[in-house]
Formats: sequence, C-alpha cells, structure tokens
Amino acid sequence: DHSFGPEASQEQVFAEAIAPTCDAVIDGYNGAVIAYGQTGSGKTFTIIGDAQHRGIAPRAVTSIFAALQRRKRWSVEVSVLEIYNERTRDLLAPGAGVTQVDIHEVQGRCSSDGVPCFTCPDATRREVRTPEEALTSLFEGLRRRETAYTDMNHSSSRSHLIYTLTITQTDDALQATLR
Repeated sequence: DHSFGPEASQEQVFAEAIAPTCDAVIDGYNGAVIAYGQTGSGKTFTIIGDAQHRGIAPRAVTSIFAALQRRKRWSVEVSVLEIYNERTRDLLAPGAGVTQVDIHEVQGRCSSDGVPCFTCPDATRREVRTPEEALTSLFEGLRRRETAYTDMNHSSSRSHLIYTLTITQTDDALQATLR
C-alpha cells in the first residue's frame, strides 16, 4: 500500500507503487490498482494524467505490453465497467446505450484455498494487441461514464470505474497457461 502527497510526480507514483504490480502480473499474479479519495482530490489525474503528464494507467499498459513482447504466446482482453447507483454498466457494449451486467461471486475458482472471486461473464471483452488499442478502449469507456454536477466537482463521475486487462500467457515447454 502506498500514499503520496501532492508533490509526488506521475513517474514517482508509477515507479514506487505500480511497476512492481505490473511485474507481478507478467509473472502470473493478479494485480489491482485502486485510487481512493475525496471528489476533486486528483484520482483521475493520477490514473489517466493529461497531455504533459501520463498517468499510471497508460504507463502500466505500456509496461505490460513491453514485457509481453518478450514472450512467445500471449493475449490480452480488456473490459471497462462502471458501478453507478449500485448497478454495473458495461461501457464497451456495442450500441449507443449502456448495457447493465451482473457480477457473480464464484467460490474457489480464483485460488486453491477456496477464496471466492467475482466475475462478470456478460461484460464485453475486447481482444487487443497493442497498448494503443488497450488505451483506446479505456478512453472510450471514460467517455461513456455517467457524470453529474457536485459542489466539489462540476463533472464528477459519482461512480467507480473498473478497467480490466485479462492476460493469458502460454509456455509450451512447461505445458502451462498463466491467466
């Protein structure tokens, strides 16, 4: 866990808190990055960045794809979900409207010790081959988010965004697949 003050650069946040998670993902572990804070505190800037300061999501995507390029067989799928008013919305679903999807708790599928995980089987998953394709999906999802005026932020999303990269790597010599 990490916490950074306002003087921290995007580079510092990525190097100290996110790069190790990217490395672990390439090694076959699950990884998650969560930005938490009050409306207007800089979560979106930290995650997405701006034209002069790339955020941690573009840096992580670039890092993961660079590492995958050194592997023989791999694939990446992305999904973008939003939890808004207790409902899950698929922000990559085809069409102009927003599609509601359900999240299911699954016992024992995520680990050998029976710890439950959560899955969203009806979410749109796009296969991507480049960091640019993965980020295009993220930005499409961001454009489709629900926003509303608040006293703290005139374009607050008032929701939680879940951007997922599902990485599969196959090693023929070991006859193993990492997901």
